[in-house]
Amino acid sequence: MLANQADGPLARMERNATRDLRLLLFVLIINVGNVFSLTKRHGLTEVRPALLALVLVMVAFVAWSMITQLRIVRRMQQEVGAVYLQLKSQIQRVRQLMQLRRYAGGLFLLGLITIILYSQRNRFWSTELEGIDWRSVALAILVIAALGVMVWIGEYKQQQRYGRHLDQLEAALRELEA
Repeated sequence: MLANQADGPLARMERNATRDLRLLLFVLIINVGNVFSLTKRHGLTEVRPALLALVLVMVAFVAWSMITQLRIVRRMQQEVGAVYLQLKSQIQRVRQLMQLRRYAGGLFLLGLITIILYSQRNRFWSTELEGIDWRSVALAILVIAALGVMVWIGEYKQQQRYGRHLDQLEAALRELEA
């Protein structure tokens, strides 16, 4: 029933997951280019390998989670047997995957902040309080706040793309249960 609808929640989730996966290659190219450009421009060549590794691990994790999510959605569309229990467990797996992405995003930001602080360690520890460039400190705080807002917007968009369809599926399952 739910799997056969051309515009049902499962079909929309599959379209969203497929589109997100297609955009991943573009995201990889942009991020690697940004790492090389920013490290060269700001003279941070000593931390370039760490930043590059962090970005590649992040993109690999996102690719793995997107492929896993697409497989789960396709499996949900093909299930015929014990539909109720199978759909319920698959919905739970998708929600867990979304939560894992959220945690990985926070871990990525923490790693990024750590690498940036490490690259600027001489500047922070060698100067006295009156010698600190407060513009740079304010800019760093602004960048961290902007990254936090971007993570929040990403979670909101993720909830729009998948959460509401999962809610529809759970509502349909509750109707079957009653």
